[in-house]
Amino acid sequence: MLCRACFAGCLALAIAAAAAAQQIIQIVQVDVSGTISQIGNRMILVTTAANRTYTVALSNRTQVRVVGMAEPDVLAPGVFVRFIALVDRKTGRVQGKVDALTIFTPAQTNERIPGVMYPNAGLPPPGVPAAMEKEQPKIVGGPGAPGAIGGPQPPAVQAPNVPPPADGPGGGKTDTAEKFDIRGRVISSKAGRLIVMVPNNQYLKAKVFAELADNAKIAVDLAECNKVKAGDIIEVRGRQANMGAIEAMEVHIQLAEPLTNMVKKGRKPGKQPVEKPGKQPPEVAKGPNPPGPNPPVEPGQPPVAPPQPDGAAPKDDKAEKILAAVQLPAAELQGKPALQLALQGGNPETYTPTKPELGKNVKEKFGQPDSGMIIHGNMPGPDGQQKQIVWELWTYGALKLIVDETGTVRYYLHAKK
Repeated sequence: MLCRACFAGCLALAIAAAAAAQQIIQIVQVDVSGTISQIGNRMILVTTAANRTYTVALSNRTQVRVVGMAEPDVLAPGVFVRFIALVDRKTGRVQGKVDALTIFTPAQTNERIPGVMYPNAGLPPPGVPAAMEKEQPKIVGGPGAPGAIGGPQPPAVQAPNVPPPADGPGGGKTDTAEKFDIRGRVISSKAGRLIVMVPNNQYLKAKVFAELADNAKIAVDLAECNKVKAGDIIEVRGRQANMGAIEAMEVHIQLAEPLTNMVKKGRKPGKQPVEKPGKQPPEVAKGPNPPGPNPPVEPGQPPVAPPQPDGAAPKDDKAEKILAAVQLPAAELQGKPALQLALQGGNPETYTPTKPELGKNVKEKFGQPDSGMIIHGNMPGPDGQQKQIVWELWTYGALKLIVDETGTVRYYLHAKK
């Protein structure tokens, strides 16, 4: 599962009683897992097991990890590889054939730092797909790497360079050869023969010469999405940008099939197009959506309403009618706590309690909302214990309605009131 950390200043709820101090409750971020349906430019369409569809937007801040297996044809010049082998210190040639290696994006973790070091039993072995780990390492370079993720990079942590315990083939050392953990960049790959360039080190020359075994296991541990395709398994952690759209902060992808550069019969190369959710930036929309394609929505959730035809009632008139239908008389508001909602770290807005009107009745009488979003969060229950909520925020012109998990309208905000 993905790590459980909160994004400070994204969304916050505050429940305020008339005579009590305001209590701030952090909105939880959105976790989505499923199968990739389509891939686009910085966009991924995800279908969950419940057949819900989400459009996931990637940015330079998105932490990406892609794991799985690969075919030998992926070992082209420019990729970084890691393997453990007995290497002649004078010639740089590997003794025997390499039967397991990992293609990786360089990062500041022990198993992904380019270099030459002694094997460390505490690190994952090459040729084995990495687990879907909770924390994503920060990227420091490599082909296709999106660059550093947020803030200064910590110093690289080198794996302990502990010499093999004994001499001889069983101990990993001979007169001219030792067993090393090699991490470097492929500069030549022909008929299973690799030349790997390694950084300056005290053990070997700059070039290591290796031959791949016929049935070598090749794993991948990447930090870019340019090799994923429809059908791969994905886990996303992010924040709701609009109904059915998520700004991704972390993306973990498990390849469904071994990675290969060969084009399968019937499959055309290149990325698959994906429809973007409207023309608005990846921020919570305020007010009606601009013209453009509507974003995908969850089944049963309110989609963005189409443009009104000529002669239709103005949105402000509709908002006034809805307000009249859900507004409580002043006498009934006594003792009912208001709700304060802050979006994207903005100033809190106060929402007033409403009559318990069913949301479906509102839509039947007044049509679909102009826009909507899902609010994921925690609130204190009647027993004082925190409970998870999944609410909806609907917008009708200048009127905003908050609908609870039962589908009942509970609060409103009228911008012109």
